Amino acid sequence: YSTDSTAPILQPLLKDHKAGFPHCNIRPVQPVTNSAVEKIDLLVSRVLTQITPLLSYRAKDATEFKTRLRSLNTPPAGSFMASLDIVNMYPSMPTNERAMQVIGRYLETHQNNINLFGLTVDHIIQLLTFVLKNTYISYNNRFFIQESGVGTGNHSSGPYAEIIVDWTYEEAMMVTNMRPRGLTLYVDDAWMLWCDSRNRFDLFKAALNKIWATVKFEEEMEGTDKSINFLDLTITRTAEGLKYTFFQKSTNSGRYLHFTSHCAISTKLNIIKSETRRVINNCSDPADAYPHLEKIKKDFLNSGYPPTLINSTMLESIHKPAHTNTSESASKYILKVPYISEVQTRLMRKVLRDSGVEARLVVTSGRSIKSLIKPTTDQSCSRVNCYLCSNNMPCKTTHYVYELTCASCPEENYPAYIGCSRRCVPKRMGQHEASVRRRNDENTPADHMLTTHPLPDSAPPVPRRGKPDFPSFFSNWKPQILRKCRDTLDAYLWEGLKINQLKPSINKYPNNGFTDF
Repeated sequence: YSTDSTAPILQPLLKDHKAGFPHCNIRPVQPVTNSAVEKIDLLVSRVLTQITPLLSYRAKDATEFKTRLRSLNTPPAGSFMASLDIVNMYPSMPTNERAMQVIGRYLETHQNNINLFGLTVDHIIQLLTFVLKNTYISYNNRFFIQESGVGTGNHSSGPYAEIIVDWTYEEAMMVTNMRPRGLTLYVDDAWMLWCDSRNRFDLFKAALNKIWATVKFEEEMEGTDKSINFLDLTITRTAEGLKYTFFQKSTNSGRYLHFTSHCAISTKLNIIKSETRRVINNCSDPADAYPHLEKIKKDFLNSGYPPTLINSTMLESIHKPAHTNTSESASKYILKVPYISEVQTRLMRKVLRDSGVEARLVVTSGRSIKSLIKPTTDQSCSRVNCYLCSNNMPCKTTHYVYELTCASCPEENYPAYIGCSRRCVPKRMGQHEASVRRRNDENTPADHMLTTHPLPDSAPPVPRRGKPDFPSFFSNWKPQILRKCRDTLDAYLWEGLKINQLKPSINKYPNNGFTDF
């Protein structure tokens, strides 16, 4: 069960990486945050993401793809490269019973190598079906539910689509008895080396398009120069084998962090180094890298970087591989200081060296303009006499399971409320305090106060606004953090387990949707 859920608002995402931008379709995003299915979606996603690294044809990134390219032998005569892409992948993904059977097969195959969190394969399929059939959004004060496809904002949509795509290629190869060489999948994109005729390739593509009624593949063949683009590489087929060079889309803005920005010089230098090494590593022949290095050099010049700094940093990156500073990594202590200026940073490092202190200086970003204009509530723990911290409710705590015990009821009844939150303690406790103060019966502790300990009619009017009155709130409720959790999903799971274990009498839903397994 979900509490305090909202209807996520449809968010349009502009496709500024497309060649036809801005005259192209937008990508609708249905965020799942704080929706009624978010908790279940997080759990299903945690299970499915364990399967994606085990898929046979999936490449995690360009580095893994380059390893596969180097393992391929010289392409035979008459072969060619091709790339396949799914048209509108997320909206076209099937969610019918057949698709759920595919997911079930992968779960059963890998269930000994993944963590199902105490659930069975049938449980995961039921939860996944519920999430995919209940993706909803609001737009212009109207509410919509997605009838087909998967939500672009769901946590489980990505791994779900990768598993379906992997099975689709496996099924097409089994049906046609044709198997491309070097098949590599990256989400909805596929690269392959086809060592057969073009007619046979068309038959293979037709078989792919017949497997699902909604999933359609479009092709991109190698050009007259025998090259094709995939990820951030341009792969070329030669008589000696497959070569690759760095590829960057023509719509790339070429904008980097400006040199005059208020950031440490080490951050700016690392951007130059990482971009230089990416170009070098993405070229099988180092001589092919220099035209691309000239391009990023111009981009850094346009971003305000001094030419001498660019040249020296790029040359250092070319001739020296990436490595960690052994003298700093062996430091006994780490000293974190806010970034003020480069002069100040160098001065502090010099003082550390001269004093002989074995400490590594790390500069961090300072407070944002927003926090200077409107301080956040969790800044209260910086005070010496913080009421929450002194009552065993540390202000900075996030992702936790907590218990509220009613101090106005007899101890033998032990009426308590158990909940969880990803927000810091002042925000969550402030919400409970405001609900009790305003007599909001939609909040569980406030509803208990209204029904069990109602205020007399002569009570003064309730202030609608103002700072939270925690002393007054904690005079009626005794708070306690039961468990500090790793993340949101961990907090949700432990909330249900604690409710099942302690059986709090105030919670409206006795077991929070969890059943005894």
